[in-house]
Amino acid sequence: MGSVAPVEKYCVVALGTPAGMLPSMWTAQLDMAPAAAQRKLQQGYLRNPAGAGESRGLIATASGQLVGSQCLHLRRFHLGLRQRVGACTADFVVAPEHRSAGPAVMLMRATVECGGLRRTRVWLPQREGEGHLCPGRPAPGGLAGAHGQAAAPARGVPRPCNAVVGTLARPVADTGLSWLDTLLLWGRGGAGTRCNEGSPRDPGIDEVWRDRDPSLLLSERTASMLAWRYGYDEQASPWRTLIIRRRNGTALGHVVCRIEDELAIVSDFFCRRPARESAVLLLSAARHLRRQGAGAMSLELMAGPQVQQQLRRAAFLHWADGQPVYMRKTDAESTPPECQFMTGFDRDI
Repeated sequence: MGSVAPVEKYCVVALGTPAGMLPSMWTAQLDMAPAAAQRKLQQGYLRNPAGAGESRGLIATASGQLVGSQCLHLRRFHLGLRQRVGACTADFVVAPEHRSAGPAVMLMRATVECGGLRRTRVWLPQREGEGHLCPGRPAPGGLAGAHGQAAAPARGVPRPCNAVVGTLARPVADTGLSWLDTLLLWGRGGAGTRCNEGSPRDPGIDEVWRDRDPSLLLSERTASMLAWRYGYDEQASPWRTLIIRRRNGTALGHVVCRIEDELAIVSDFFCRRPARESAVLLLSAARHLRRQGAGAMSLELMAGPQVQQQLRRAAFLHWADGQPVYMRKTDAESTPPECQFMTGFDRDI
């Protein structure tokens, strides 16, 4: 952004549920067709099973026109039988002639202060919004990071931090690595597991969710939530939902990813007991994706040390730290690192 514009020339107003003027704002500023903007509104916000979310608008006082907007995607977090509300900032837009630091920060802070922290207990800011959080913000609950699955030890890869798992990248150019996947899978107790292309509406997703680890703080991963996030247009969506099953046919869990230039970007993965089953889940997905032409895997994850150990058992290496996740201080203190589990799904990656 350029110079700092005087903030007294602007005001921020609550737009309520994302609607009204926002599709025209997206059409003008995001180079989006009107029909696509309407689909974005309907599917991205109004049909969200966790709630329609909120939005804030930046108004130029001289003209009274809407010149910027910021929205919130809602998430339902579960810890045993308790529920918490989470929010992820999304669709930050400011008209080019108003893109200076003053009004942009004003809009970000107002969204956090009025639309986020007062109603939510878990806060996942976009990259451009982190660093502009208002005083009294929640305590950092950890960092998401970058990790990769490698065929041989990589040089210069940072060591994992407590409560941080990151983006994983693993070269898979040699066909012999497929045998390594199989050997690792068998060695981790995954003999007989099968990975198949599926749907975010697969009944196995709800089967796993109902039997989830009650000690983990988890955003809801029901079939309806995954279908909202990944399956609203399965013909055009780049996301692939992999369903991993054990030898007896019961669902072990799912992996959602897309492949770009031979890189499998994992947005979400989940199983009943991540601290015990993540290695088998990811190795099964890696073997399948390698056969589909993927040359590497990457994911973003915040989790405790036991899940980190599972990733190392699957030959994943920590690559880089990512964005922080914020919680209310009391929630952060009552949710130790071993109880946390968040992926790119929570940040709309």
